[in-house]
Amino acid sequence: PEQKDYYPSDLDRLVKDEKKNAEEQQIVEEKEAFAKKDSEVNVSGMRTLYDDMLAQDKFYADTISIFHGIAGFKQEVMIKYKNEFKKAVEDYLSECQQLYEMNVKERERLREVIAGADSKSKKLSVEIIQE
Repeated sequence: PEQKDYYPSDLDRLVKDEKKNAEEQQIVEEKEAFAKKDSEVNVSGMRTLYDDMLAQDKFYADTISIFHGIAGFKQEVMIKYKNEFKKAVEDYLSECQQLYEMNVKERERLREVIAGADSKSKKLSVEIIQE
């Protein structure tokens, strides 16, 4: 709540700018973390697929302008579609994440088995040579 006829000082503006920059940096870092995780799971681009589709759809703007006169068309239909689409993507991402985690565990177990077999083989080789 700023006072009437209050003019922010340079320090106030700097603090406000720093807060804004910190928030923007946090958003960027979160997006990068999601992108890295998605890349590992091999689902890059799925989180932004809906927005990317609309951005590239040349008929979307025309459809919205045609149906703009019908009250609530965009709000009702597009929001419902967006929610259903986002839920389907989240379900898919969740399933992919589970499969990825299973794959990681399986690979780790394989490494353990190979390391154990290698160790046993080396021990046996040494015993044979010593005989």
